[in-house]
Amino acid sequence: PGQSEESLAGDLQFLRDEDIDMCGMGPWVEHDGTPTGASDSARPSRERRVELTLRMIALLRILMPTINIAATTALQALDPDGLSKGLSAGANVFMVNLTPFEYRESYDLYRGKVTLADQPEALLGIMDGVCRSIDRSLALHDPGDPLHYRIRDTTLI
Repeated sequence: PGQSEESLAGDLQFLRDEDIDMCGMGPWVEHDGTPTGASDSARPSRERRVELTLRMIALLRILMPTINIAATTALQALDPDGLSKGLSAGANVFMVNLTPFEYRESYDLYRGKVTLADQPEALLGIMDGVCRSIDRSLALHDPGDPLHYRIRDTTLI
């Protein structure tokens, strides 16, 4: 919480300078049980945090076109269309909550964590629908190694 746009730009420079292969970038989501979860009128709105996250994804995609960028569950927690918006902004990986049902209550990072389905087949159907809605397709048989990594390690190409 409290990062300025200048600080966020510095984060992008850091990621580029570190020559990363993958980044999971999502908005800050408060938790009611923490000091930062208390009401704070200076906190950016949920909409603003989503907007900044989408801008960061888009800018990172421009800076590093061959890395994997994840549309995170935090983005989905703040916006019901967060997954498709993140993918449209430049993310090429999505994250889903696969925590087994009986343990989800213990895995309480923030309110609103999205759970799409409990069965893998149902989850794949939902994810396929999200991808199709933005003219993308699932790459189920791709191991997911970032092109950035493959270029660096030519034995994988």
